[in-house]
Amino acid sequence: RCGITQASIYQHFVDKDAILAAICDDYFSQMLEQFRIAAMAACDPLARLLAVMRVYMDFGLSHPQEYQLTFMNPARHIHPPTPDGAPPPAGTMTFNFLQGLVGELMASGQLRPGSATAVAEAIWACGHGLVALLITQKQFIHSDLDALFEAHLGVILHGILKK
Repeated sequence: RCGITQASIYQHFVDKDAILAAICDDYFSQMLEQFRIAAMAACDPLARLLAVMRVYMDFGLSHPQEYQLTFMNPARHIHPPTPDGAPPPAGTMTFNFLQGLVGELMASGQLRPGSATAVAEAIWACGHGLVALLITQKQFIHSDLDALFEAHLGVILHGILKK
């Protein structure tokens, strides 16, 4: 499709794992850009987090093969440590964006105090669970996707919002 032979791709990549890592990096870069757009359009920290998680779910479902490669395969394509002064991998930057939103919510007093890293990981894991289920076992879901997303995000946030 891209106009090259299968073998010629190896002129640009060391091996198959390098190709897979590039696909994952591209996926994360695109997701991060969508996160930024969604966050800029939201008016407050909670709306930003909700918008970003909605993007996470929509983006995963609209790119199921890349999502499965990135999140549902053994971690063969893990990056080596980043050299000093180099930007972190796109996946790290994407998680850091989510973690920053969680930290912002904690600082505003809307979330219970705690580890922004742990809460961001829990939110990401919850979003991943729904996306993975919809990609691999959609026949078990009978709800309208919009209603399901809203209910899912509500369940996640009601468990972490400050009472």
